[in-house]
Amino acid sequence: MYVTVAAQSQTLSGGTFANFPIGGSKQSWVNVANVATSNNIYATFGNLTGGVGGYTDYLLVTNFGFSIPPSATITGIQVDVERSDPNLNTGDFHIQIVKNGIIGTDKSTSLAYPAADATQSYGNATDLWGTTWTVAQINATNFGVAIAAQRIATGGATAGRVDHVQITVTYNVILPIKLLNFALQKNQSSIALSWTTAEESNMDHFEIQRAENARDFVSVGSIPTKNQLTQTNYSFEDKKPLKNISYYRLKMVGGQGDVSYSKIIPVRFNSTGSTISLYPVPWHRGTPLNIVNPNGEKLIVQFFNGSGQMISSTTTVSEVIPNKSLSGLRGWNSYKIFSENHQLLGVGKLFVVD
Repeated sequence: MYVTVAAQSQTLSGGTFANFPIGGSKQSWVNVANVATSNNIYATFGNLTGGVGGYTDYLLVTNFGFSIPPSATITGIQVDVERSDPNLNTGDFHIQIVKNGIIGTDKSTSLAYPAADATQSYGNATDLWGTTWTVAQINATNFGVAIAAQRIATGGATAGRVDHVQITVTYNVILPIKLLNFALQKNQSSIALSWTTAEESNMDHFEIQRAENARDFVSVGSIPTKNQLTQTNYSFEDKKPLKNISYYRLKMVGGQGDVSYSKIIPVRFNSTGSTISLYPVPWHRGTPLNIVNPNGEKLIVQFFNGSGQMISSTTTVSEVIPNKSLSGLRGWNSYKIFSENHQLLGVGKLFVVD
């Protein structure tokens, strides 16, 4: 499968501002460029006369300067408008997207502008405003939003105002590469990683990343891509692996800086021998038999008698071995401990005291 980059987004403020007339409107917007930044300096329209329902022209904000990669798929648009009315007499009339004209679903709400500045969001990361989008349309200078306000209450003047307008566009990118597999092999003093790709084009490089906790990854190596359309094999050796558990993943970087990640593979490595064991030894029947399992892994423990025959096998994610697997143990017994992926993590002997 082609590699899909996790959802990305860009958030920008407008660069071009205008009052766009609407037939029947009661007021025009003035000082429209004041919505470029959040600084308590406002675009305003004065008092809306003629009773409840009187509305303004459109405040047209465009030229946001998006630079979304050409290979992206647009998944959602969110408009954030910072606005207020100290008199609480203003609300939305129309909130519509601009794509070579004012189009799409009207996102206006029934909420009043608050007395103090607050941001109202329209749309979200999965909302396309009732239309379809190309990257070129989002990156165009005429992409933006049109905002019209209305009087929603009688008594007193309207004092609606807008301080700032931002748009966030969310998108996915399909990297021009197929990752066929990613695996690792534990050697005596190193970890060997390998992966295979196909149909590479316009890729930049791979980063081999490692973490102690499957969350805070750092890069331990980098390999340039070969950008071949045929099946291509790569390898990397981590000559200084971390002791105990490590987590590895592959960071794939496209030619335009787009990034995606492989699956995460855990491995346990200890140059001085295994740290997975059972205790106490000797073990007195009826008391807890513990296992070193600080990370709450799924561990498989097999018990053997003196002749090497398996007596029982159990699985645990805790630090205590289940009692039901211990009933057949007598005297000296040996054990083996495996990971969920059947990697041998430890061996030892256990003496049982009845």
